[in-house]
Amino acid sequence: MFSKYSILVPKGNLLNLGETRTLKGHAVLKAQVLSGDRKKHGGIIIVKNGDIGNKVAKLLGSEINGEAVDNVLVEELINVQDEYYMSLSYDTITRGPVLALNTAGGSGIDAAKTYPIDITRSDIPEGELAKILKDAGFETDDIRPLADIVQKLWKLFLSEYALLAEINPIFKTKDGKFIAGDAKVIIDDEKVNPNEKRFISMGGDIAILASGGGASMLNMDSLL
Repeated sequence: MFSKYSILVPKGNLLNLGETRTLKGHAVLKAQVLSGDRKKHGGIIIVKNGDIGNKVAKLLGSEINGEAVDNVLVEELINVQDEYYMSLSYDTITRGPVLALNTAGGSGIDAAKTYPIDITRSDIPEGELAKILKDAGFETDDIRPLADIVQKLWKLFLSEYALLAEINPIFKTKDGKFIAGDAKVIIDDEKVNPNEKRFISMGGDIAILASGGGASMLNMDSLL
């Protein structure tokens, strides 16, 4: 999906459970599970001058936070100078999209600064974006390339009906490239499964839009 919107990603190959390959050298192994903090739980392994195939074999079939690892992404090891954080999501306070930025990527990005974005715009004005990136603490030389990534991520966010489009981390390489080192993207269920029913028909002519809290259960009990 990132390649579709011209956002650079590391070169890599997906290996599935049951596949065996003889691989040696440098690589990053990523267990393909729906879990945060994968590195902390052994789901991301950095191999330097080692037996990549053996480590992939051990990772395949293991469990990360209770989820079986059926696929492992083997990616090139990037020569990293800095790591940044960037995401687009929706905020209940502003009732619209927000751009979150942090000059430190990886884990512990709770301190990211957030900026409301006008959802009616197909592009974010360059001047506004430059001010946002400067306010977030990015160096002057990084503002233009990072602004380009934000614009591309914004197009993905709108076009793919995303609820979250996160790049964490963005790698800044020693030769000046900016690469999406890892990502998390959540697509609206209405886009993924447009024909899926999102209500339970119980007969009658009263409908309940519940939030799942205690008050909802009280209402259900009263009606029943």
